[in-house]
Amino acid sequence: VAFAAILAAAALTFPRNKDGIRQTRWLITRPTYPELERSVKVTWESWFPEDVYGPFYGSEPFYQRWQFGDVDAVFEFHAFADDSEKVLRRLKSTEYTGAWANEVQYSPLQLLTTLGERTGRYPKVQDMPDGFEPRQFLVMDMNAPPTDDHWSLYMQGLVPIPDDMDPEEASQYVRPDNWVFLNQPPALADMRPGLR
Repeated sequence: VAFAAILAAAALTFPRNKDGIRQTRWLITRPTYPELERSVKVTWESWFPEDVYGPFYGSEPFYQRWQFGDVDAVFEFHAFADDSEKVLRRLKSTEYTGAWANEVQYSPLQLLTTLGERTGRYPKVQDMPDGFEPRQFLVMDMNAPPTDDHWSLYMQGLVPIPDDMDPEEASQYVRPDNWVFLNQPPALADMRPGLR
C-alpha cells in the first residue's frame, strides 16, 4: 500500500518540463491481470478515487490519468508473468518515469531488471529544462520468498551462492550498487519479556 503513495508523491513533485507541466508515466505490475484487479487496483482506487483523480479505465491494461494543476501523470497497470523473450521484447518498447512491481517473490530477476531499465526514459530529456538528469526508479515489494534459492536471498547475502553454479549465472546475483533491500518487521510480534 505504501508503494502507491511513493509513486503518487513522485508524480506530484516531479520536475516541471519546459511547458511548466509535471509530465510522468508510471508502470504498476503484478504477474496476472486478475491479481492486479483483485488487489492492487482495489487499493489504488481506495486511495485515489475517480471522482477526485480522474477516471480509471478498466480494460487491460488498466490505467488512470491525473490532470490537475501542473500535474499530468499516467499510471498504467500491466501484468508480466515471466521473462520470456516475448514479454521482454514487449517491455523493451516501453518508456516510463518509474515503476512499482508488486509481490516480486513470484517474478524472475531478469524481468525485474528489464523493468528497471525501462524507467528514467520519460519524459524526454529534450523536453526538460537544462540540467535535468533522468534516473531509474523502481520500487518492489515482496513477502518471504517461496524457495531457499530465491534471487533475493542471494542478492542480500542471506544464502550463499552455490560453489558449483556457473560463474556467468552467479554474476547476476551480485547486488547492484543502486539496489537497496529494506526488511519490514512483522505485523504481529510478541513483546513480552523473554519471548522476543
